[in-house]
Amino acid sequence: MQLLDESQNKIQISHGTKVAYQLSLSVPAGLRIEQNIQFYGDDKFGLIVYQVSDHDSTSAIIQAVSQAEKKLWSFDLGVFNPSAPLVDDKFVYIAGFDKIAKLNKHTGQVVWSKERLYDDPAIKFDGGGEIKKEGSYIRFSDKLVVSEQGHLKADKK
Repeated sequence: MQLLDESQNKIQISHGTKVAYQLSLSVPAGLRIEQNIQFYGDDKFGLIVYQVSDHDSTSAIIQAVSQAEKKLWSFDLGVFNPSAPLVDDKFVYIAGFDKIAKLNKHTGQVVWSKERLYDDPAIKFDGGGEIKKEGSYIRFSDKLVVSEQGHLKADKK
């Protein structure tokens, strides 16, 4: 991945020697992109995860792209420390400090989200880490397991 024009937030993503995407990232007014831009996917569908900042606060943005339509949608997670997303045929699961969300893969619409997870002494979720699917549950951390419908599950692991 290569940042082509920082003033216009243009990036180029290549697979081998082939350029798969060349597009501008969504950046809210008054914010700038942090240098840690991550790409997850292939040349048919991908997610770009990056952080934006105004020096006082930082938020993670998830931008979905496809070769045919370029930018499909973007979602502001509203918190920092984003995880690598978990993607299946219909949904995207994403997490950051104190928050998790399930998004429609094709529209970016929020199916459910949970916030203030760091404040819960039993969970103390601070984002990052690997998201895993375990049957009909999604594991966001050792102590945070959620059903596909968004119900928290107590886990003694």
